[in-house]
Amino acid sequence: MVHFLLKVIELQCDLCLNSESIQLEAAWALSNIASGNSEQTDKVVESGAVPIFVKLLDSKCSEIQEQVMWALSNIAGNGPRCRDLVISYEVIPTLVKFIHTQTEVSPTLRLVPH
Repeated sequence: MVHFLLKVIELQCDLCLNSESIQLEAAWALSNIASGNSEQTDKVVESGAVPIFVKLLDSKCSEIQEQVMWALSNIAGNGPRCRDLVISYEVIPTLVKFIHTQTEVSPTLRLVPH
C-alpha cells in the first residue's frame, strides 16, 4: 500500500497534473501510516517517502504542504535515525518559512512556538 501511494504522488508530480486532491489524500494516508508504530514508520521511510515529501513542500497547495509537514514530523519523531534523515534534506528553513508566511494559519500550526 505504501509503495502504491508513493507512486500515485510521484505520477501526479511528474505529469504535472492538476489533481491536488489525489496528492492530498495520498499524503494524508501516508502520514497516518507514518504515525503508527516504528515498523510502520520505517516502511514509509524505506519506501523512499522522505524525498517525495520534501518535493511536495513546494506544492502550490498549502493543504498538501501542511499534510507533508505532518508526515515529515511523524517520521522525524520515530527516533534519532529518522530525525537525522529528515533534517539531512534541509527542510527546517522551509518549514519555518511556511509557518511565517501563512496568512491563515491552521489551528494545528498555531501550536508551534515562534
